[in-house]
Amino acid sequence: MGQKQLLGSCGNMFVAGLNSEYQYGISNKTFQELVHLKVFENKNIIKIVCGENFTFVLTDKNELFGTGCNFSGVLSINQTSTTSFFHIPIIFKILDICCNRSILIILTKENKFYWSGGDISIVNSPLNKQFTSILDWNLEFKNCKIKFLESCCVGLFFIIVTSANRIYFSGVNCSGQFGNGQEKHSTSINIISSVIVTDCNQLFTAGNNYYFQLGHSNGEKQNVFLKPNVEFQGKSIKLVKCGPYYTIVYLENGDLYACGQNDLGQLGNGKRQMKMLFHKVLTNKSIVSLHCGFQTTLFITRENNIYRFGSNKYGELFIGKTSEPFYTQPMKSNIQRKLHLYGISGGKGYTILYQQKNNFNGEIYLRYKNGRMKNKSYLMYRSIPDHYYFIYNLFKDIILSNEIVTEDYNHYFIDCTFTFNSHAIV
Repeated sequence: MGQKQLLGSCGNMFVAGLNSEYQYGISNKTFQELVHLKVFENKNIIKIVCGENFTFVLTDKNELFGTGCNFSGVLSINQTSTTSFFHIPIIFKILDICCNRSILIILTKENKFYWSGGDISIVNSPLNKQFTSILDWNLEFKNCKIKFLESCCVGLFFIIVTSANRIYFSGVNCSGQFGNGQEKHSTSINIISSVIVTDCNQLFTAGNNYYFQLGHSNGEKQNVFLKPNVEFQGKSIKLVKCGPYYTIVYLENGDLYACGQNDLGQLGNGKRQMKMLFHKVLTNKSIVSLHCGFQTTLFITRENNIYRFGSNKYGELFIGKTSEPFYTQPMKSNIQRKLHLYGISGGKGYTILYQQKNNFNGEIYLRYKNGRMKNKSYLMYRSIPDHYYFIYNLFKDIILSNEIVTEDYNHYFIDCTFTFNSHAIV
């Protein structure tokens, strides 16, 4: 099943799926097809990040816009929600933005951190309804160059890696996903894990393994980073992405591997059984952008074909009017090359495709330097999978996966560098 041409000839932001909290900034109608969002058609988008049900857009004019659910105060306004994108006044120059399910983190060009939001499900976690400097972080990283900052839309923690190859976590560690040998337990089941790739193509995983998302067959959580026994260990890894309960690895040779939960076909192997170990799903795919949403997977190839599979409960796979709530096989469509829609984002039940400034060939060709994005094509696919989440060296990626409520929260960064003393995290 597919379409000859998915979109028209113009537009820089398209949306599909759930919109009950106005996370698109338009009427709360759910869209089963991609809809052109015109509010940013005269702006250059640097980055779009999504929480579970809210959206932020950063432009090249240092403008920050937000919309959606605001129960946590993440939008930095004194109301519970908005029905349209609004301009958030800021007085600092933004280098990067990152959010989890209820918190937004801003890194400025002066190497300082600001935050807004909080998690109402976490005991003693404050709700901050205006952007506030994170004094402890700013002190810790005062003389550090940040390599990258990361979390995910349903996550409860953040990770920072510095240019000195030091790894820091802050947030929930109930399943040992920090990999530091410790755990803070919660009163509920947590599906939480971390995945890291080093400069010598070694894959490490830690955290909860209830759905075998770590690639270990024993199904037990681990509170230290270990290498799963996989056939691609040591092969050139281009991208690693995680959904809440599953992991996708894309190799330089075009192979796509996956493991973990698969009840809605999010692994793309045509089945619905979870996989205990990494297995090869697709081969010979020239992927240039890859995204794992909430039980959905999407990727774009060099030929400008977009593939998507997994949950379609709210139309987030933009298949059109259909009664099918999920797809286990990749659904293929074509996007006009001149649209350059290589940016992919989204939250729980919704997807956003957007034209990202200087992203002319896909996330694997992006390079971030001195606060600006550079577009550098290397030989074939020897390139940087930056996707503008921060400065990635060589050809690797990192992403985190987690969900569900917990009581314990670490408000400070924990140094978890010891595991990787002989490796560079990239």
